[in-house]
Amino acid sequence: MTQADWSDVLTEGEVVQWQGRPAPVPTWQNRRLYGQMGWSVVLLLMVTTAFAVSPEARDAQPLSLVLLVAVLGFSFMRSWSAWFALRKTRYAITDTRILWRRGGQLREFDRDGATAEPFRDTLPPSLLIKRADARSPSDALAFEFIEDAQTVTDLIPGTRKANPV
Repeated sequence: MTQADWSDVLTEGEVVQWQGRPAPVPTWQNRRLYGQMGWSVVLLLMVTTAFAVSPEARDAQPLSLVLLVAVLGFSFMRSWSAWFALRKTRYAITDTRILWRRGGQLREFDRDGATAEPFRDTLPPSLLIKRADARSPSDALAFEFIEDAQTVTDLIPGTRKANPV
């Protein structure tokens, strides 16, 4: 990413001081991205074992297979959509604003008075950046899976430090 990636939203003279994107690592801490697939594999193993061991289970095989395919498809789509949404997400901190972009959606906060705090126990860390006048959860930006979270907290004064990597 370069400053040119943000040129459509930067004002004249505004400079990008940091930019990044989510970089999740496949670990237990990040199970919300992969958790649906894990349960699907467990379900698949249970159904396969039941078919292999129990003659009575074989009578219900067609219905069980339909349900299994439906659950596997649903789980795969949930995990895929979460992963795909993260791939379209970008973050930037300029000298005056904090920017969050996902696809065509852009959210921005003034940097003055904003705070950042650890958000979810992920690897790499995730930060929740709140506006000074935040009154609801929608008044915050989630910077998820940031490899250099310490740099982000250093750029936003008055923040609680992120979890160490």
